[in-house]
Amino acid sequence: MSGGLKRLSVEHLRGSLKPFTLDFERAKRLTIIYGENGSGKSTICDAFDFIGNGKVGSLDGRGLGKTLGFWHAVGSFPSDVRVELESHSGTCSAVLEKGLVVASPADRRPSIEVLRRSQILGLVEAKPADRYEAIRRFVDVENVEAAENSLRALLRSIEADEKTSIVRIEQNRETISGYWESAGRPAPEMLAWAAQEVSCSNSATDKEIQFIRSLQRAMTSLRSAVSQRTAVKSRTVPSTEERDRTQQEFDAAASAVSASAPAAIEILQAAQPHFARHPDPQRCPLCESSENAAGLAARVAGQLAAISSLGRLREAESRRDRARDGLAALEQSIVASTEAVLREANELRTRLADPDWPEGVPKAASDLPGEADAIGQWVEVNVGLIDSWADAENARAARAQAGKNLAAAVAQLKKNTTLHSEIARILPHLGEALRIMESERKAFVDAKLADIASDVGVLYEKIHPREGLGKISLVLDPKKRASLDIAVDFRGSLIAPPQAYFSDSHLDTLGLCVFIALAARESADETVLVLDDVLASVDEPHVDRLIEVLYDQAQRFRHVVITTHYQAWREKYRWGWLKHGQCQWVELGPWSAASGICSSKASAAPLLELASLLQQVPPSPQLQCASAGVLLEAICNFLTESYECDVPRRKGGRLTLGDMLPKIPRKLRDALKVEVLQPDQNYSEVPLSTMISELQEMMQLRNIFGAHYNDLAQKLPAADATRFATLVHDLGSTLICADEGWPGSDKSGSYWSTKSETRRLHPLKKPA
Repeated sequence: MSGGLKRLSVEHLRGSLKPFTLDFERAKRLTIIYGENGSGKSTICDAFDFIGNGKVGSLDGRGLGKTLGFWHAVGSFPSDVRVELESHSGTCSAVLEKGLVVASPADRRPSIEVLRRSQILGLVEAKPADRYEAIRRFVDVENVEAAENSLRALLRSIEADEKTSIVRIEQNRETISGYWESAGRPAPEMLAWAAQEVSCSNSATDKEIQFIRSLQRAMTSLRSAVSQRTAVKSRTVPSTEERDRTQQEFDAAASAVSASAPAAIEILQAAQPHFARHPDPQRCPLCESSENAAGLAARVAGQLAAISSLGRLREAESRRDRARDGLAALEQSIVASTEAVLREANELRTRLADPDWPEGVPKAASDLPGEADAIGQWVEVNVGLIDSWADAENARAARAQAGKNLAAAVAQLKKNTTLHSEIARILPHLGEALRIMESERKAFVDAKLADIASDVGVLYEKIHPREGLGKISLVLDPKKRASLDIAVDFRGSLIAPPQAYFSDSHLDTLGLCVFIALAARESADETVLVLDDVLASVDEPHVDRLIEVLYDQAQRFRHVVITTHYQAWREKYRWGWLKHGQCQWVELGPWSAASGICSSKASAAPLLELASLLQQVPPSPQLQCASAGVLLEAICNFLTESYECDVPRRKGGRLTLGDMLPKIPRKLRDALKVEVLQPDQNYSEVPLSTMISELQEMMQLRNIFGAHYNDLAQKLPAADATRFATLVHDLGSTLICADEGWPGSDKSGSYWSTKSETRRLHPLKKPA
């Protein structure tokens, strides 16, 4: 949001019981709001704070806790609060919604900086950490500090890695040394020996291990085959005996049946299924005769039943057949197991005959035979070879593992040595980078603080010239983070903190200068600066210069609003002792519950007041002369002080018009002239001698008409009073610029002038 301010509207915010509107004069960037205590000045400042910063700062620090409940005016609701700021580029409004200040449109929300009396000492007397918060956003290097901390953490991590790599290198060397010692120190240099060992291939050892494992597998397989054959053969004798016994039982059962019985039984049994399908055959199925066919099926069944020993015979036959089958299967298993023994024996025999038999691996005491039973005996004799071969394998495996461990240790030593070298190369650069980063950050912050301090010093020197207090230092405590100290160079000596030595007036102006310098650093031309009654404790000798500084600083900002109840400022403004061409003066009337905040008609400047009285119809000679007399006394006071005229001094120090006007010497009076800047930028010269001389002759009219009750005033023509007032007005209009006041500057070296030289008063010095 940019552009000059047009209007501030406030509804139901704190003291604004009724809607209040403050109109701003176009092209004037400084607005001074004058009012007695309790007239509503702080509410206007709160309105700026509300719309710009979403808060009501005047209630902070008063022990109220959360102040939101006190924002709305008495008798209204939070939802009634509304502040609107209109500028020449647009309008922004703010309301309270659910405890939050919502500005609309958000992108037009104005930048507002508010300084209150309570905050001034907060900038100076606060703890260093709290003081730093006030300037944090102007010197904020949080991201840089975060990067710096990351680099510092990386540096610590790499330093730890360096220490770890040294420890690991030592561990690797100890591991290699152990193997070197175990090997009997075969070479004078440990690492050279280790490198040689690692370069040698372990494939031969691995091949031997694989061969020994194949021996173990072959011997184990043969042993298993022999065990299986032995187990099968152990069942042969019982099976043979079972076969013979069942045969004998069958023979005994068969002898109990006629010799033809078995054959007949077989015939009869075979006929039964046929007769089951053909119960009434017409012919005999065996002989095909028909004469005995009737009842044949019944007779066959009867004959089978009649043979009583048939069942026993059949059972004996079944047992005999089972025994025969079992023995036959056992004989087949013996053949198969024998073949397995011979096959496994051939496999082992091939291994045993390998011409590349590893050195140190035990061999069998005798050759492996070819017959199965002899093979079994050989296995029983040589079964211990399995354990011997396992020991040989373990010895070689241990040796292979040691080689691998040695190779790993050598590889780790190389890796850790390389890492340590890389760390040793990088570490100094990281340290230097951190040092540079810290140095650059400190230099940046110091430069920012020095820049701010320089601005503060310039402002402070303007308020306190020739007091030797303009050298301000803002310094971060190097031992603490975000801790800001203020020091002042007082007559060559650095004193800190200033609150231990400065008066309240000096501390107030110092805090005000710090605030203005900070507020001006961040888009000042977009910022509305609000100063709420900050002149309370500034003493008289400094207040004029402070006001001049505030006038000057107003030109840096988008707008400056100053509230004050300082009556001397009001009078200085009225009399034109201060330049005020770019200043809007607003006076507030008494606050009341019925009307809330209200504007009052500003007191007119004496010159304007006199001009108004001269235009009244009918005229008032008494008011004209009274106003003209006061203005003429001010003019005479200005001229006699500027030219150091010889005026009488008396107890109390008050000079009258009769004391001053006659004391303007004739030579000075004749030399006095004013160059008035015209709209075409040319000067017109106006001599003052004639006006001053005529006024000296008429000055008694002031007392006659305007100062006392006097019968003579009723006898003199009113035109005399008007003429006196008119001459005073002409003299004042010539000497005083409506925009820049009195010509009080002697910087030209040859005349007195206003700041922009709209008036030039000659001569600079009283003629000799």
